[in-house]
Amino acid sequence: PDRLRAAAEAEVLNAEDAEELIAAREFFGSIRMSAQAASIRKGQDPSNRVDPQQLSRFDRQHLKDAFRILRRHQELCLRRYAGGIQ
Repeated sequence: PDRLRAAAEAEVLNAEDAEELIAAREFFGSIRMSAQAASIRKGQDPSNRVDPQQLSRFDRQHLKDAFRILRRHQELCLRRYAGGIQ
């Protein structure tokens, strides 16, 4: 979050976009941590893989929204810094 906020302060990224990316990152982290905790409770080794089918409908929708946010910002970065090369 610090680097995203610093980018916003340097006007490389607007503050709203920075906060949107921070929220998406925090959501990804919370989903991952919940999945790891569930694995540990089941006696399994934790991993970074999250099975979307194990999420609630609300969390699946929120996950899709978070991925859309990331995709939009990746596309913006490609246009800005790579001349649209994909």
